[in-house]
Amino acid sequence: MNYLLLYEAFKSKGISNTIKYIKDKVGKESSNKFLTGLKDILDSFKFPISEITDDDIQYVTAKKAKSIQYKDGDEIMNPNGILAIKFWFSLELGYLGYTGVGKHNLYYKKSFNVKEIDFIKNKLGLEKGELIPLNTLRGLKDGDIVVGYFSSIDEISRFSKATIIEENGIYFGIQDVASGGTPDRRDWRKYGRYSWNLGREDNIGDDSFKLHLYKESDKDIESNIIKLKDAHIDGGKLSNDNYDNYSISDLSEIKKADFALVLYVDSLVNYEDVRDIRKFRKDAKKGATALMTDEEIKKINYTNYMTKLIKDLGYTEKISYENINNLQKIFSRILGNWSLFNIFEGSYYNDVINSIDRITKDIINSDDKEKKLNLFYESYIEWIKKFKSKEETINLSKKIVEKYGNENTIMYMNKFYDLNNYLSKKMTNYEINNLEDLRIFQFKLRSIRDVLKSDYNELYYFYNIIDNFKYADYDVTNNVERANSLSNEELNVVQKSIDLIKRFIDKTF
Repeated sequence: MNYLLLYEAFKSKGISNTIKYIKDKVGKESSNKFLTGLKDILDSFKFPISEITDDDIQYVTAKKAKSIQYKDGDEIMNPNGILAIKFWFSLELGYLGYTGVGKHNLYYKKSFNVKEIDFIKNKLGLEKGELIPLNTLRGLKDGDIVVGYFSSIDEISRFSKATIIEENGIYFGIQDVASGGTPDRRDWRKYGRYSWNLGREDNIGDDSFKLHLYKESDKDIESNIIKLKDAHIDGGKLSNDNYDNYSISDLSEIKKADFALVLYVDSLVNYEDVRDIRKFRKDAKKGATALMTDEEIKKINYTNYMTKLIKDLGYTEKISYENINNLQKIFSRILGNWSLFNIFEGSYYNDVINSIDRITKDIINSDDKEKKLNLFYESYIEWIKKFKSKEETINLSKKIVEKYGNENTIMYMNKFYDLNNYLSKKMTNYEINNLEDLRIFQFKLRSIRDVLKSDYNELYYFYNIIDNFKYADYDVTNNVERANSLSNEELNVVQKSIDLIKRFIDKTF
C-alpha cells in the first residue's frame, strides 16, 4: 500500500501531521521509516493501523517522554508487560526510532550494588571498563566476558566473571565458581575449571542472576555501569539487548530527540475489546460513573482483563478469595508437560515450591486478599512463559536420546516419559479448592521428589540423563552413551524403581 494513502487514512490527525512534517522537513525516507516502525509495532499487537486515534497517543517533549517510566506498583494489563512505546524525533535529523518501558526492563534492579562493585574491583580485578545488563544472550560471541551470579540468588560465593562459549545455540559461561552443563568441545577448560549453561540466545536460564556483559574501557568501572531505563523492542516484547538494531542500535541516540510520540500499549492489546473499552470510557462520563476517578476506572479495566484471561484458561467462576477452586489446573500447567522431570531436576521445582509458600502466606496474611489473589493469577501467566522457554531445550534432549541411545536406552526413557505423563494426569485430576489444599499439594510434591531422589531407587545413568534433561548438553549425551552399556540385570533394577515410583504416585494422588 502506498505510504501516502496509509497516513492519509489515519484517524489520528497528529500522526498524519507528524508524518507530513518529517517528510517536508527531513525527507520521505525518514517519514517512511517512522511509518514502518509504527506499523511493525501495531502488527505485533494485532491492532489495525487504520484504527489508531489521537486518544491512543500523547505528543510530548523529549524531556517529558524520558520521564515516563514504569514504577513498581503500576498496573499493566497486557501480557508483554509494556507500559509505553516512545517514537523519538529530532527537528534536525527526523525520525530516530522507538524504545519501550515496562515492568521487565527495570535496569536499576539488575544493576550491581556497592558490595558487588567492590567485589568486581578488588576480587575480580576489573577496575576499569563498562558493564551492560543482559536480558538476552543474543549477540554474545566466543571469548566475551560476562559478570554475574552463576546461581538463581545473590550468593557471593557464586559471583564471578566468565568467558563465553557458544555451541549449537547454547551459551556457556566458563569460570571457577559453579558447575552446571558443559559444551561438547574439549578445549573449554582453558578458560576455567567449571562450565555453566546460561541458556539460549533469547532465554537466559533462571539459574543465572544479574548477568552483565563486560567491555574494556578507560573509565572507572564504578561510574560506568549502564543504567538505561528505556529498552529495545523486539517482536512486541521489551529487550535489553544492545546488539541487534531493532530500531535504535544505541539507546543513547534518544539524547538527540526534541519531541516524541508516546503510545500506551494497554489500549491496543486485544483489539476486539478496544471499542468496548472506549465505549466504557464514554459511558463513564455519564450517570453515576461520572463520579469515578481515573484510577478507579483503570482498576475496573484491569479486573475485567484479568477475569477474561482466567476464563480463557478454563475458569468460569468470579475470582474471589472465598471461592478459590481448581487450582490444580494452574499448578499442573506450571510444572508443565514435563512435571516428573522438573520435579526431579530441582531448580524449577524449588521455584514452584517457594512460590506456593509465598502465595499462601501472602494471601493469608494480607488485608486485601482479593488483590493478592489477582497478583497470583497474573504471576501464573509468567510461570507459563517461563516453562515454555524451557520446552525447546527439553525436546532437544529427547532428540539426543533418540540419536545416541540404543534400543534398550530408548525403551526405558520411553517408560520415564510414560511415567511423566501419568503423574501429570494425576496432578490435573487432583482437586485444589482452597489454600489448605494447596499446602497439601505442596507436601505431596515434596514427597514425590523425595522418592525420586531416594537411595532406595537405583536408576543408574538414567538418573543423570533426567537430572540434566533441561540443559541438552554433553552431560545428556555422555550419560545416554553410558546407559547403552547397562546389563539386563541392571535394567531390571531400573524397572523395579519405575514400578515403585508409579505405586507411590498412585498412593499420593
